[in-house]
Amino acid sequence: MNKLEFDKLSITEQINYVNEELKTYTRTDIYKSIGIPRTTMSDRTKREGYSFNAETRQYYKDNTLVIQLHSSNVKVAIKPRREPTNVYQSELIELAENKDALMEMLKNYQRDKEIIIEVPQLNIETLPKDYKDNIVNKSIKIYDKIYELFNEVCDSYSSNKKQDLISLALWEFIERYKH
Repeated sequence: MNKLEFDKLSITEQINYVNEELKTYTRTDIYKSIGIPRTTMSDRTKREGYSFNAETRQYYKDNTLVIQLHSSNVKVAIKPRREPTNVYQSELIELAENKDALMEMLKNYQRDKEIIIEVPQLNIETLPKDYKDNIVNKSIKIYDKIYELFNEVCDSYSSNKKQDLISLALWEFIERYKH
């Protein structure tokens, strides 16, 4: 069964399918074959009031677990869910009051995490042809650390002449900051 088929089933049908498969396979193997994360199924079952019994390797509902002991069935009560206290209620109210701001933050986060900043490929051909005809020899002063870093970059592009890399760097600077 694939993920789409599995998701179309009701939670009860999903549990029945998994319980049947648990007779032969592990939960991890079953979820991998379906194509869903184990945590997804765990969340679904908990939300619907199902619990997994490791001894019987089955999911059960209705706040009781049926455990096979010898030849008789024994029902064991599961701890009931705690009712929300005033602390929970006040936290929920606070969340509700800030819903719009939280939703905006979530939208911004979703948008920003998908932004991919790509470093453009170095292309010496972006220099205009008419600017590459006359080479002049100039002496410039540059900070030592900047020159060391520039040399490291030049070493990684050893197929290009340093004069071409300097010219390209200056050209890109001019294009970006000219008025």
